Amino acid sequence: MTEVQEYYNEYFLKVCAEIGEALVPHGFQVLAKGQRLRKISKDKDIVFEIYFRRNYLTSYMIDAGVSITPEFYITSKKLKQWLTDQIDSKNIIGSIYCNELGECTPYMAVEKPGIGMYDDSKRYEIMPGYSDRRRCSWLLDDGSLKGSNENTAKLIAERIEHYLLPLFEIFEDKEKSIDFLLTCGTRFNPWLRSSINPLPYIVLYGGPEKASQFLKDFIGDYFKRDNYHAQSLRDFCDFLNKPVKEKEKEKRYDYQCWYKEQQQYFTYYFKDKIGSYDGHEAREAAVALAYNHGVKI
Repeated sequence: MTEVQEYYNEYFLKVCAEIGEALVPHGFQVLAKGQRLRKISKDKDIVFEIYFRRNYLTSYMIDAGVSITPEFYITSKKLKQWLTDQIDSKNIIGSIYCNELGECTPYMAVEKPGIGMYDDSKRYEIMPGYSDRRRCSWLLDDGSLKGSNENTAKLIAERIEHYLLPLFEIFEDKEKSIDFLLTCGTRFNPWLRSSINPLPYIVLYGGPEKASQFLKDFIGDYFKRDNYHAQSLRDFCDFLNKPVKEKEKEKRYDYQCWYKEQQQYFTYYFKDKIGSYDGHEAREAAVALAYNHGVKI
């Protein structure tokens, strides 16, 4: 680590500590020098965590600044055990939903010229339902070694209070959370897209009938923004509905080999505590596991 990066690291940790201090009154425990905040649900099963990722910026191989990316994930201890019993992987954490703070807000960042970074001071509000991804990093220092944005900690803490805490509150009650997911999917606010991530959670706590409804609604919404992959997932469900002998006859699938590969994808889908691997293979793996527990559409 260079001297400049050491300065960036100290400044990054200072901002993390300030954010953590602001969120302690909301029941969060500060871990890893402020880089991780954790809160446990009242029933001791659901874990809410916020992680601050440090990003070193470079321009023409020269240190050009540092940014911070707040990410969050919601996990279940019982879901972790349930999945581990089936998939036999040490990487599974029982993920219900995870994303980046910026994705939960109505702000689109504008590129800061010169260093390819996005400066929150240049953000503007966008309309609900805007399809493009929001940039999720806040610039802490633009290479001047002066701590360019002094109010970043306060701003991020306010965004967490306004956009994340209400989302976390939904999962304090499992029945309430499943009812919400069946009604709205993962659109916890107008700026979030639907995601298949909670499907195993609904299978475990809601049963196959509710999980089937969730999956059907997800595919229907998926068609609105990605017709090609939505149709592919719909075709995959049709494939799973076939008898085993017919699946084995399909030339494009070696079903036993395929399912083993999908289990590996599924393991990858849940292995990283931060960030959500929501690729097409991961969606198919989640659907395959759900179908093994009686889910059908």
